[in-house]
Amino acid sequence: MKANSGQPLCVLVVDENKLAAAEARKAVQHEANKTNFGSGVNTEIAARADDTVETTAKSFRKVANEFRGQAVDEAVETEREVGRARGLARVAQVVDYITDICNSMGSKAVKGG
Repeated sequence: MKANSGQPLCVLVVDENKLAAAEARKAVQHEANKTNFGSGVNTEIAARADDTVETTAKSFRKVANEFRGQAVDEAVETEREVGRARGLARVAQVVDYITDICNSMGSKAVKGG
């Protein structure tokens, strides 16, 4: 028995089986390639994410250190301002005291004179 192409039917069946097996191998290989590619992509994404997390963490640490430095500078400046204000308050108290003494002496001189 012969097929339309002039080849025996058994040869066509064998060729079709070979073709089906080759297609099955190609499909399996394609799936394996997709899996490997997907795994590689996922690995690269994870690596980039790790790099991004590390870079972001470094940026946060840098900003936090800058904020700490600013907070310390502000605290030191505030302490200096408080010290200056206390010194000025003492000077003002001394001036008031001297003024009160002078006023009381002046009023006695006016009354007594």
